[in-house]
Amino acid sequence: MLKIISIIDGVFSIDQFESKIEYKPKLKYKIDRVSAINPTVRIKKYPYHEDIFEVSSVVSPAEWKTLYNRLNSPVGNGLEGAIFFIEFERDEEVVQFSVVVDELPPSPDDSRFVDEEVKYSFVAIYENYTPIDLANVYGYGNSYGENYGF
Repeated sequence: MLKIISIIDGVFSIDQFESKIEYKPKLKYKIDRVSAINPTVRIKKYPYHEDIFEVSSVVSPAEWKTLYNRLNSPVGNGLEGAIFFIEFERDEEVVQFSVVVDELPPSPDDSRFVDEEVKYSFVAIYENYTPIDLANVYGYGNSYGENYGF
């Protein structure tokens, strides 16, 4: 089960889709070059992760519209002040990643005829894995005024 969570100014919405997720973690470096003194030595500094999530979902026409609108929203495309998360279970552990939509599903001419797998992908770029704590989102799980976001 894939949950797509969008948060704008502490207000969040969650959509769930039955999906298969192919997770491709990748470690990269901000500085990755060959040494000028010894070309057999590779200099790598400042590691970060650039993970790709390839998702395939079988959705009904109503779910298709919800999914397509969510992926096309400004939140999914990195709107400032908005956070876009995906949450799924991996190795019996629930994981969450802050993501940006990498590839949208192809749009059929008429969404009433969606009856097969829909494929799309996300990219997560981060230095340290930090899952979201929904109890600390402003106005959720505690009284107003005590918590101002993350």
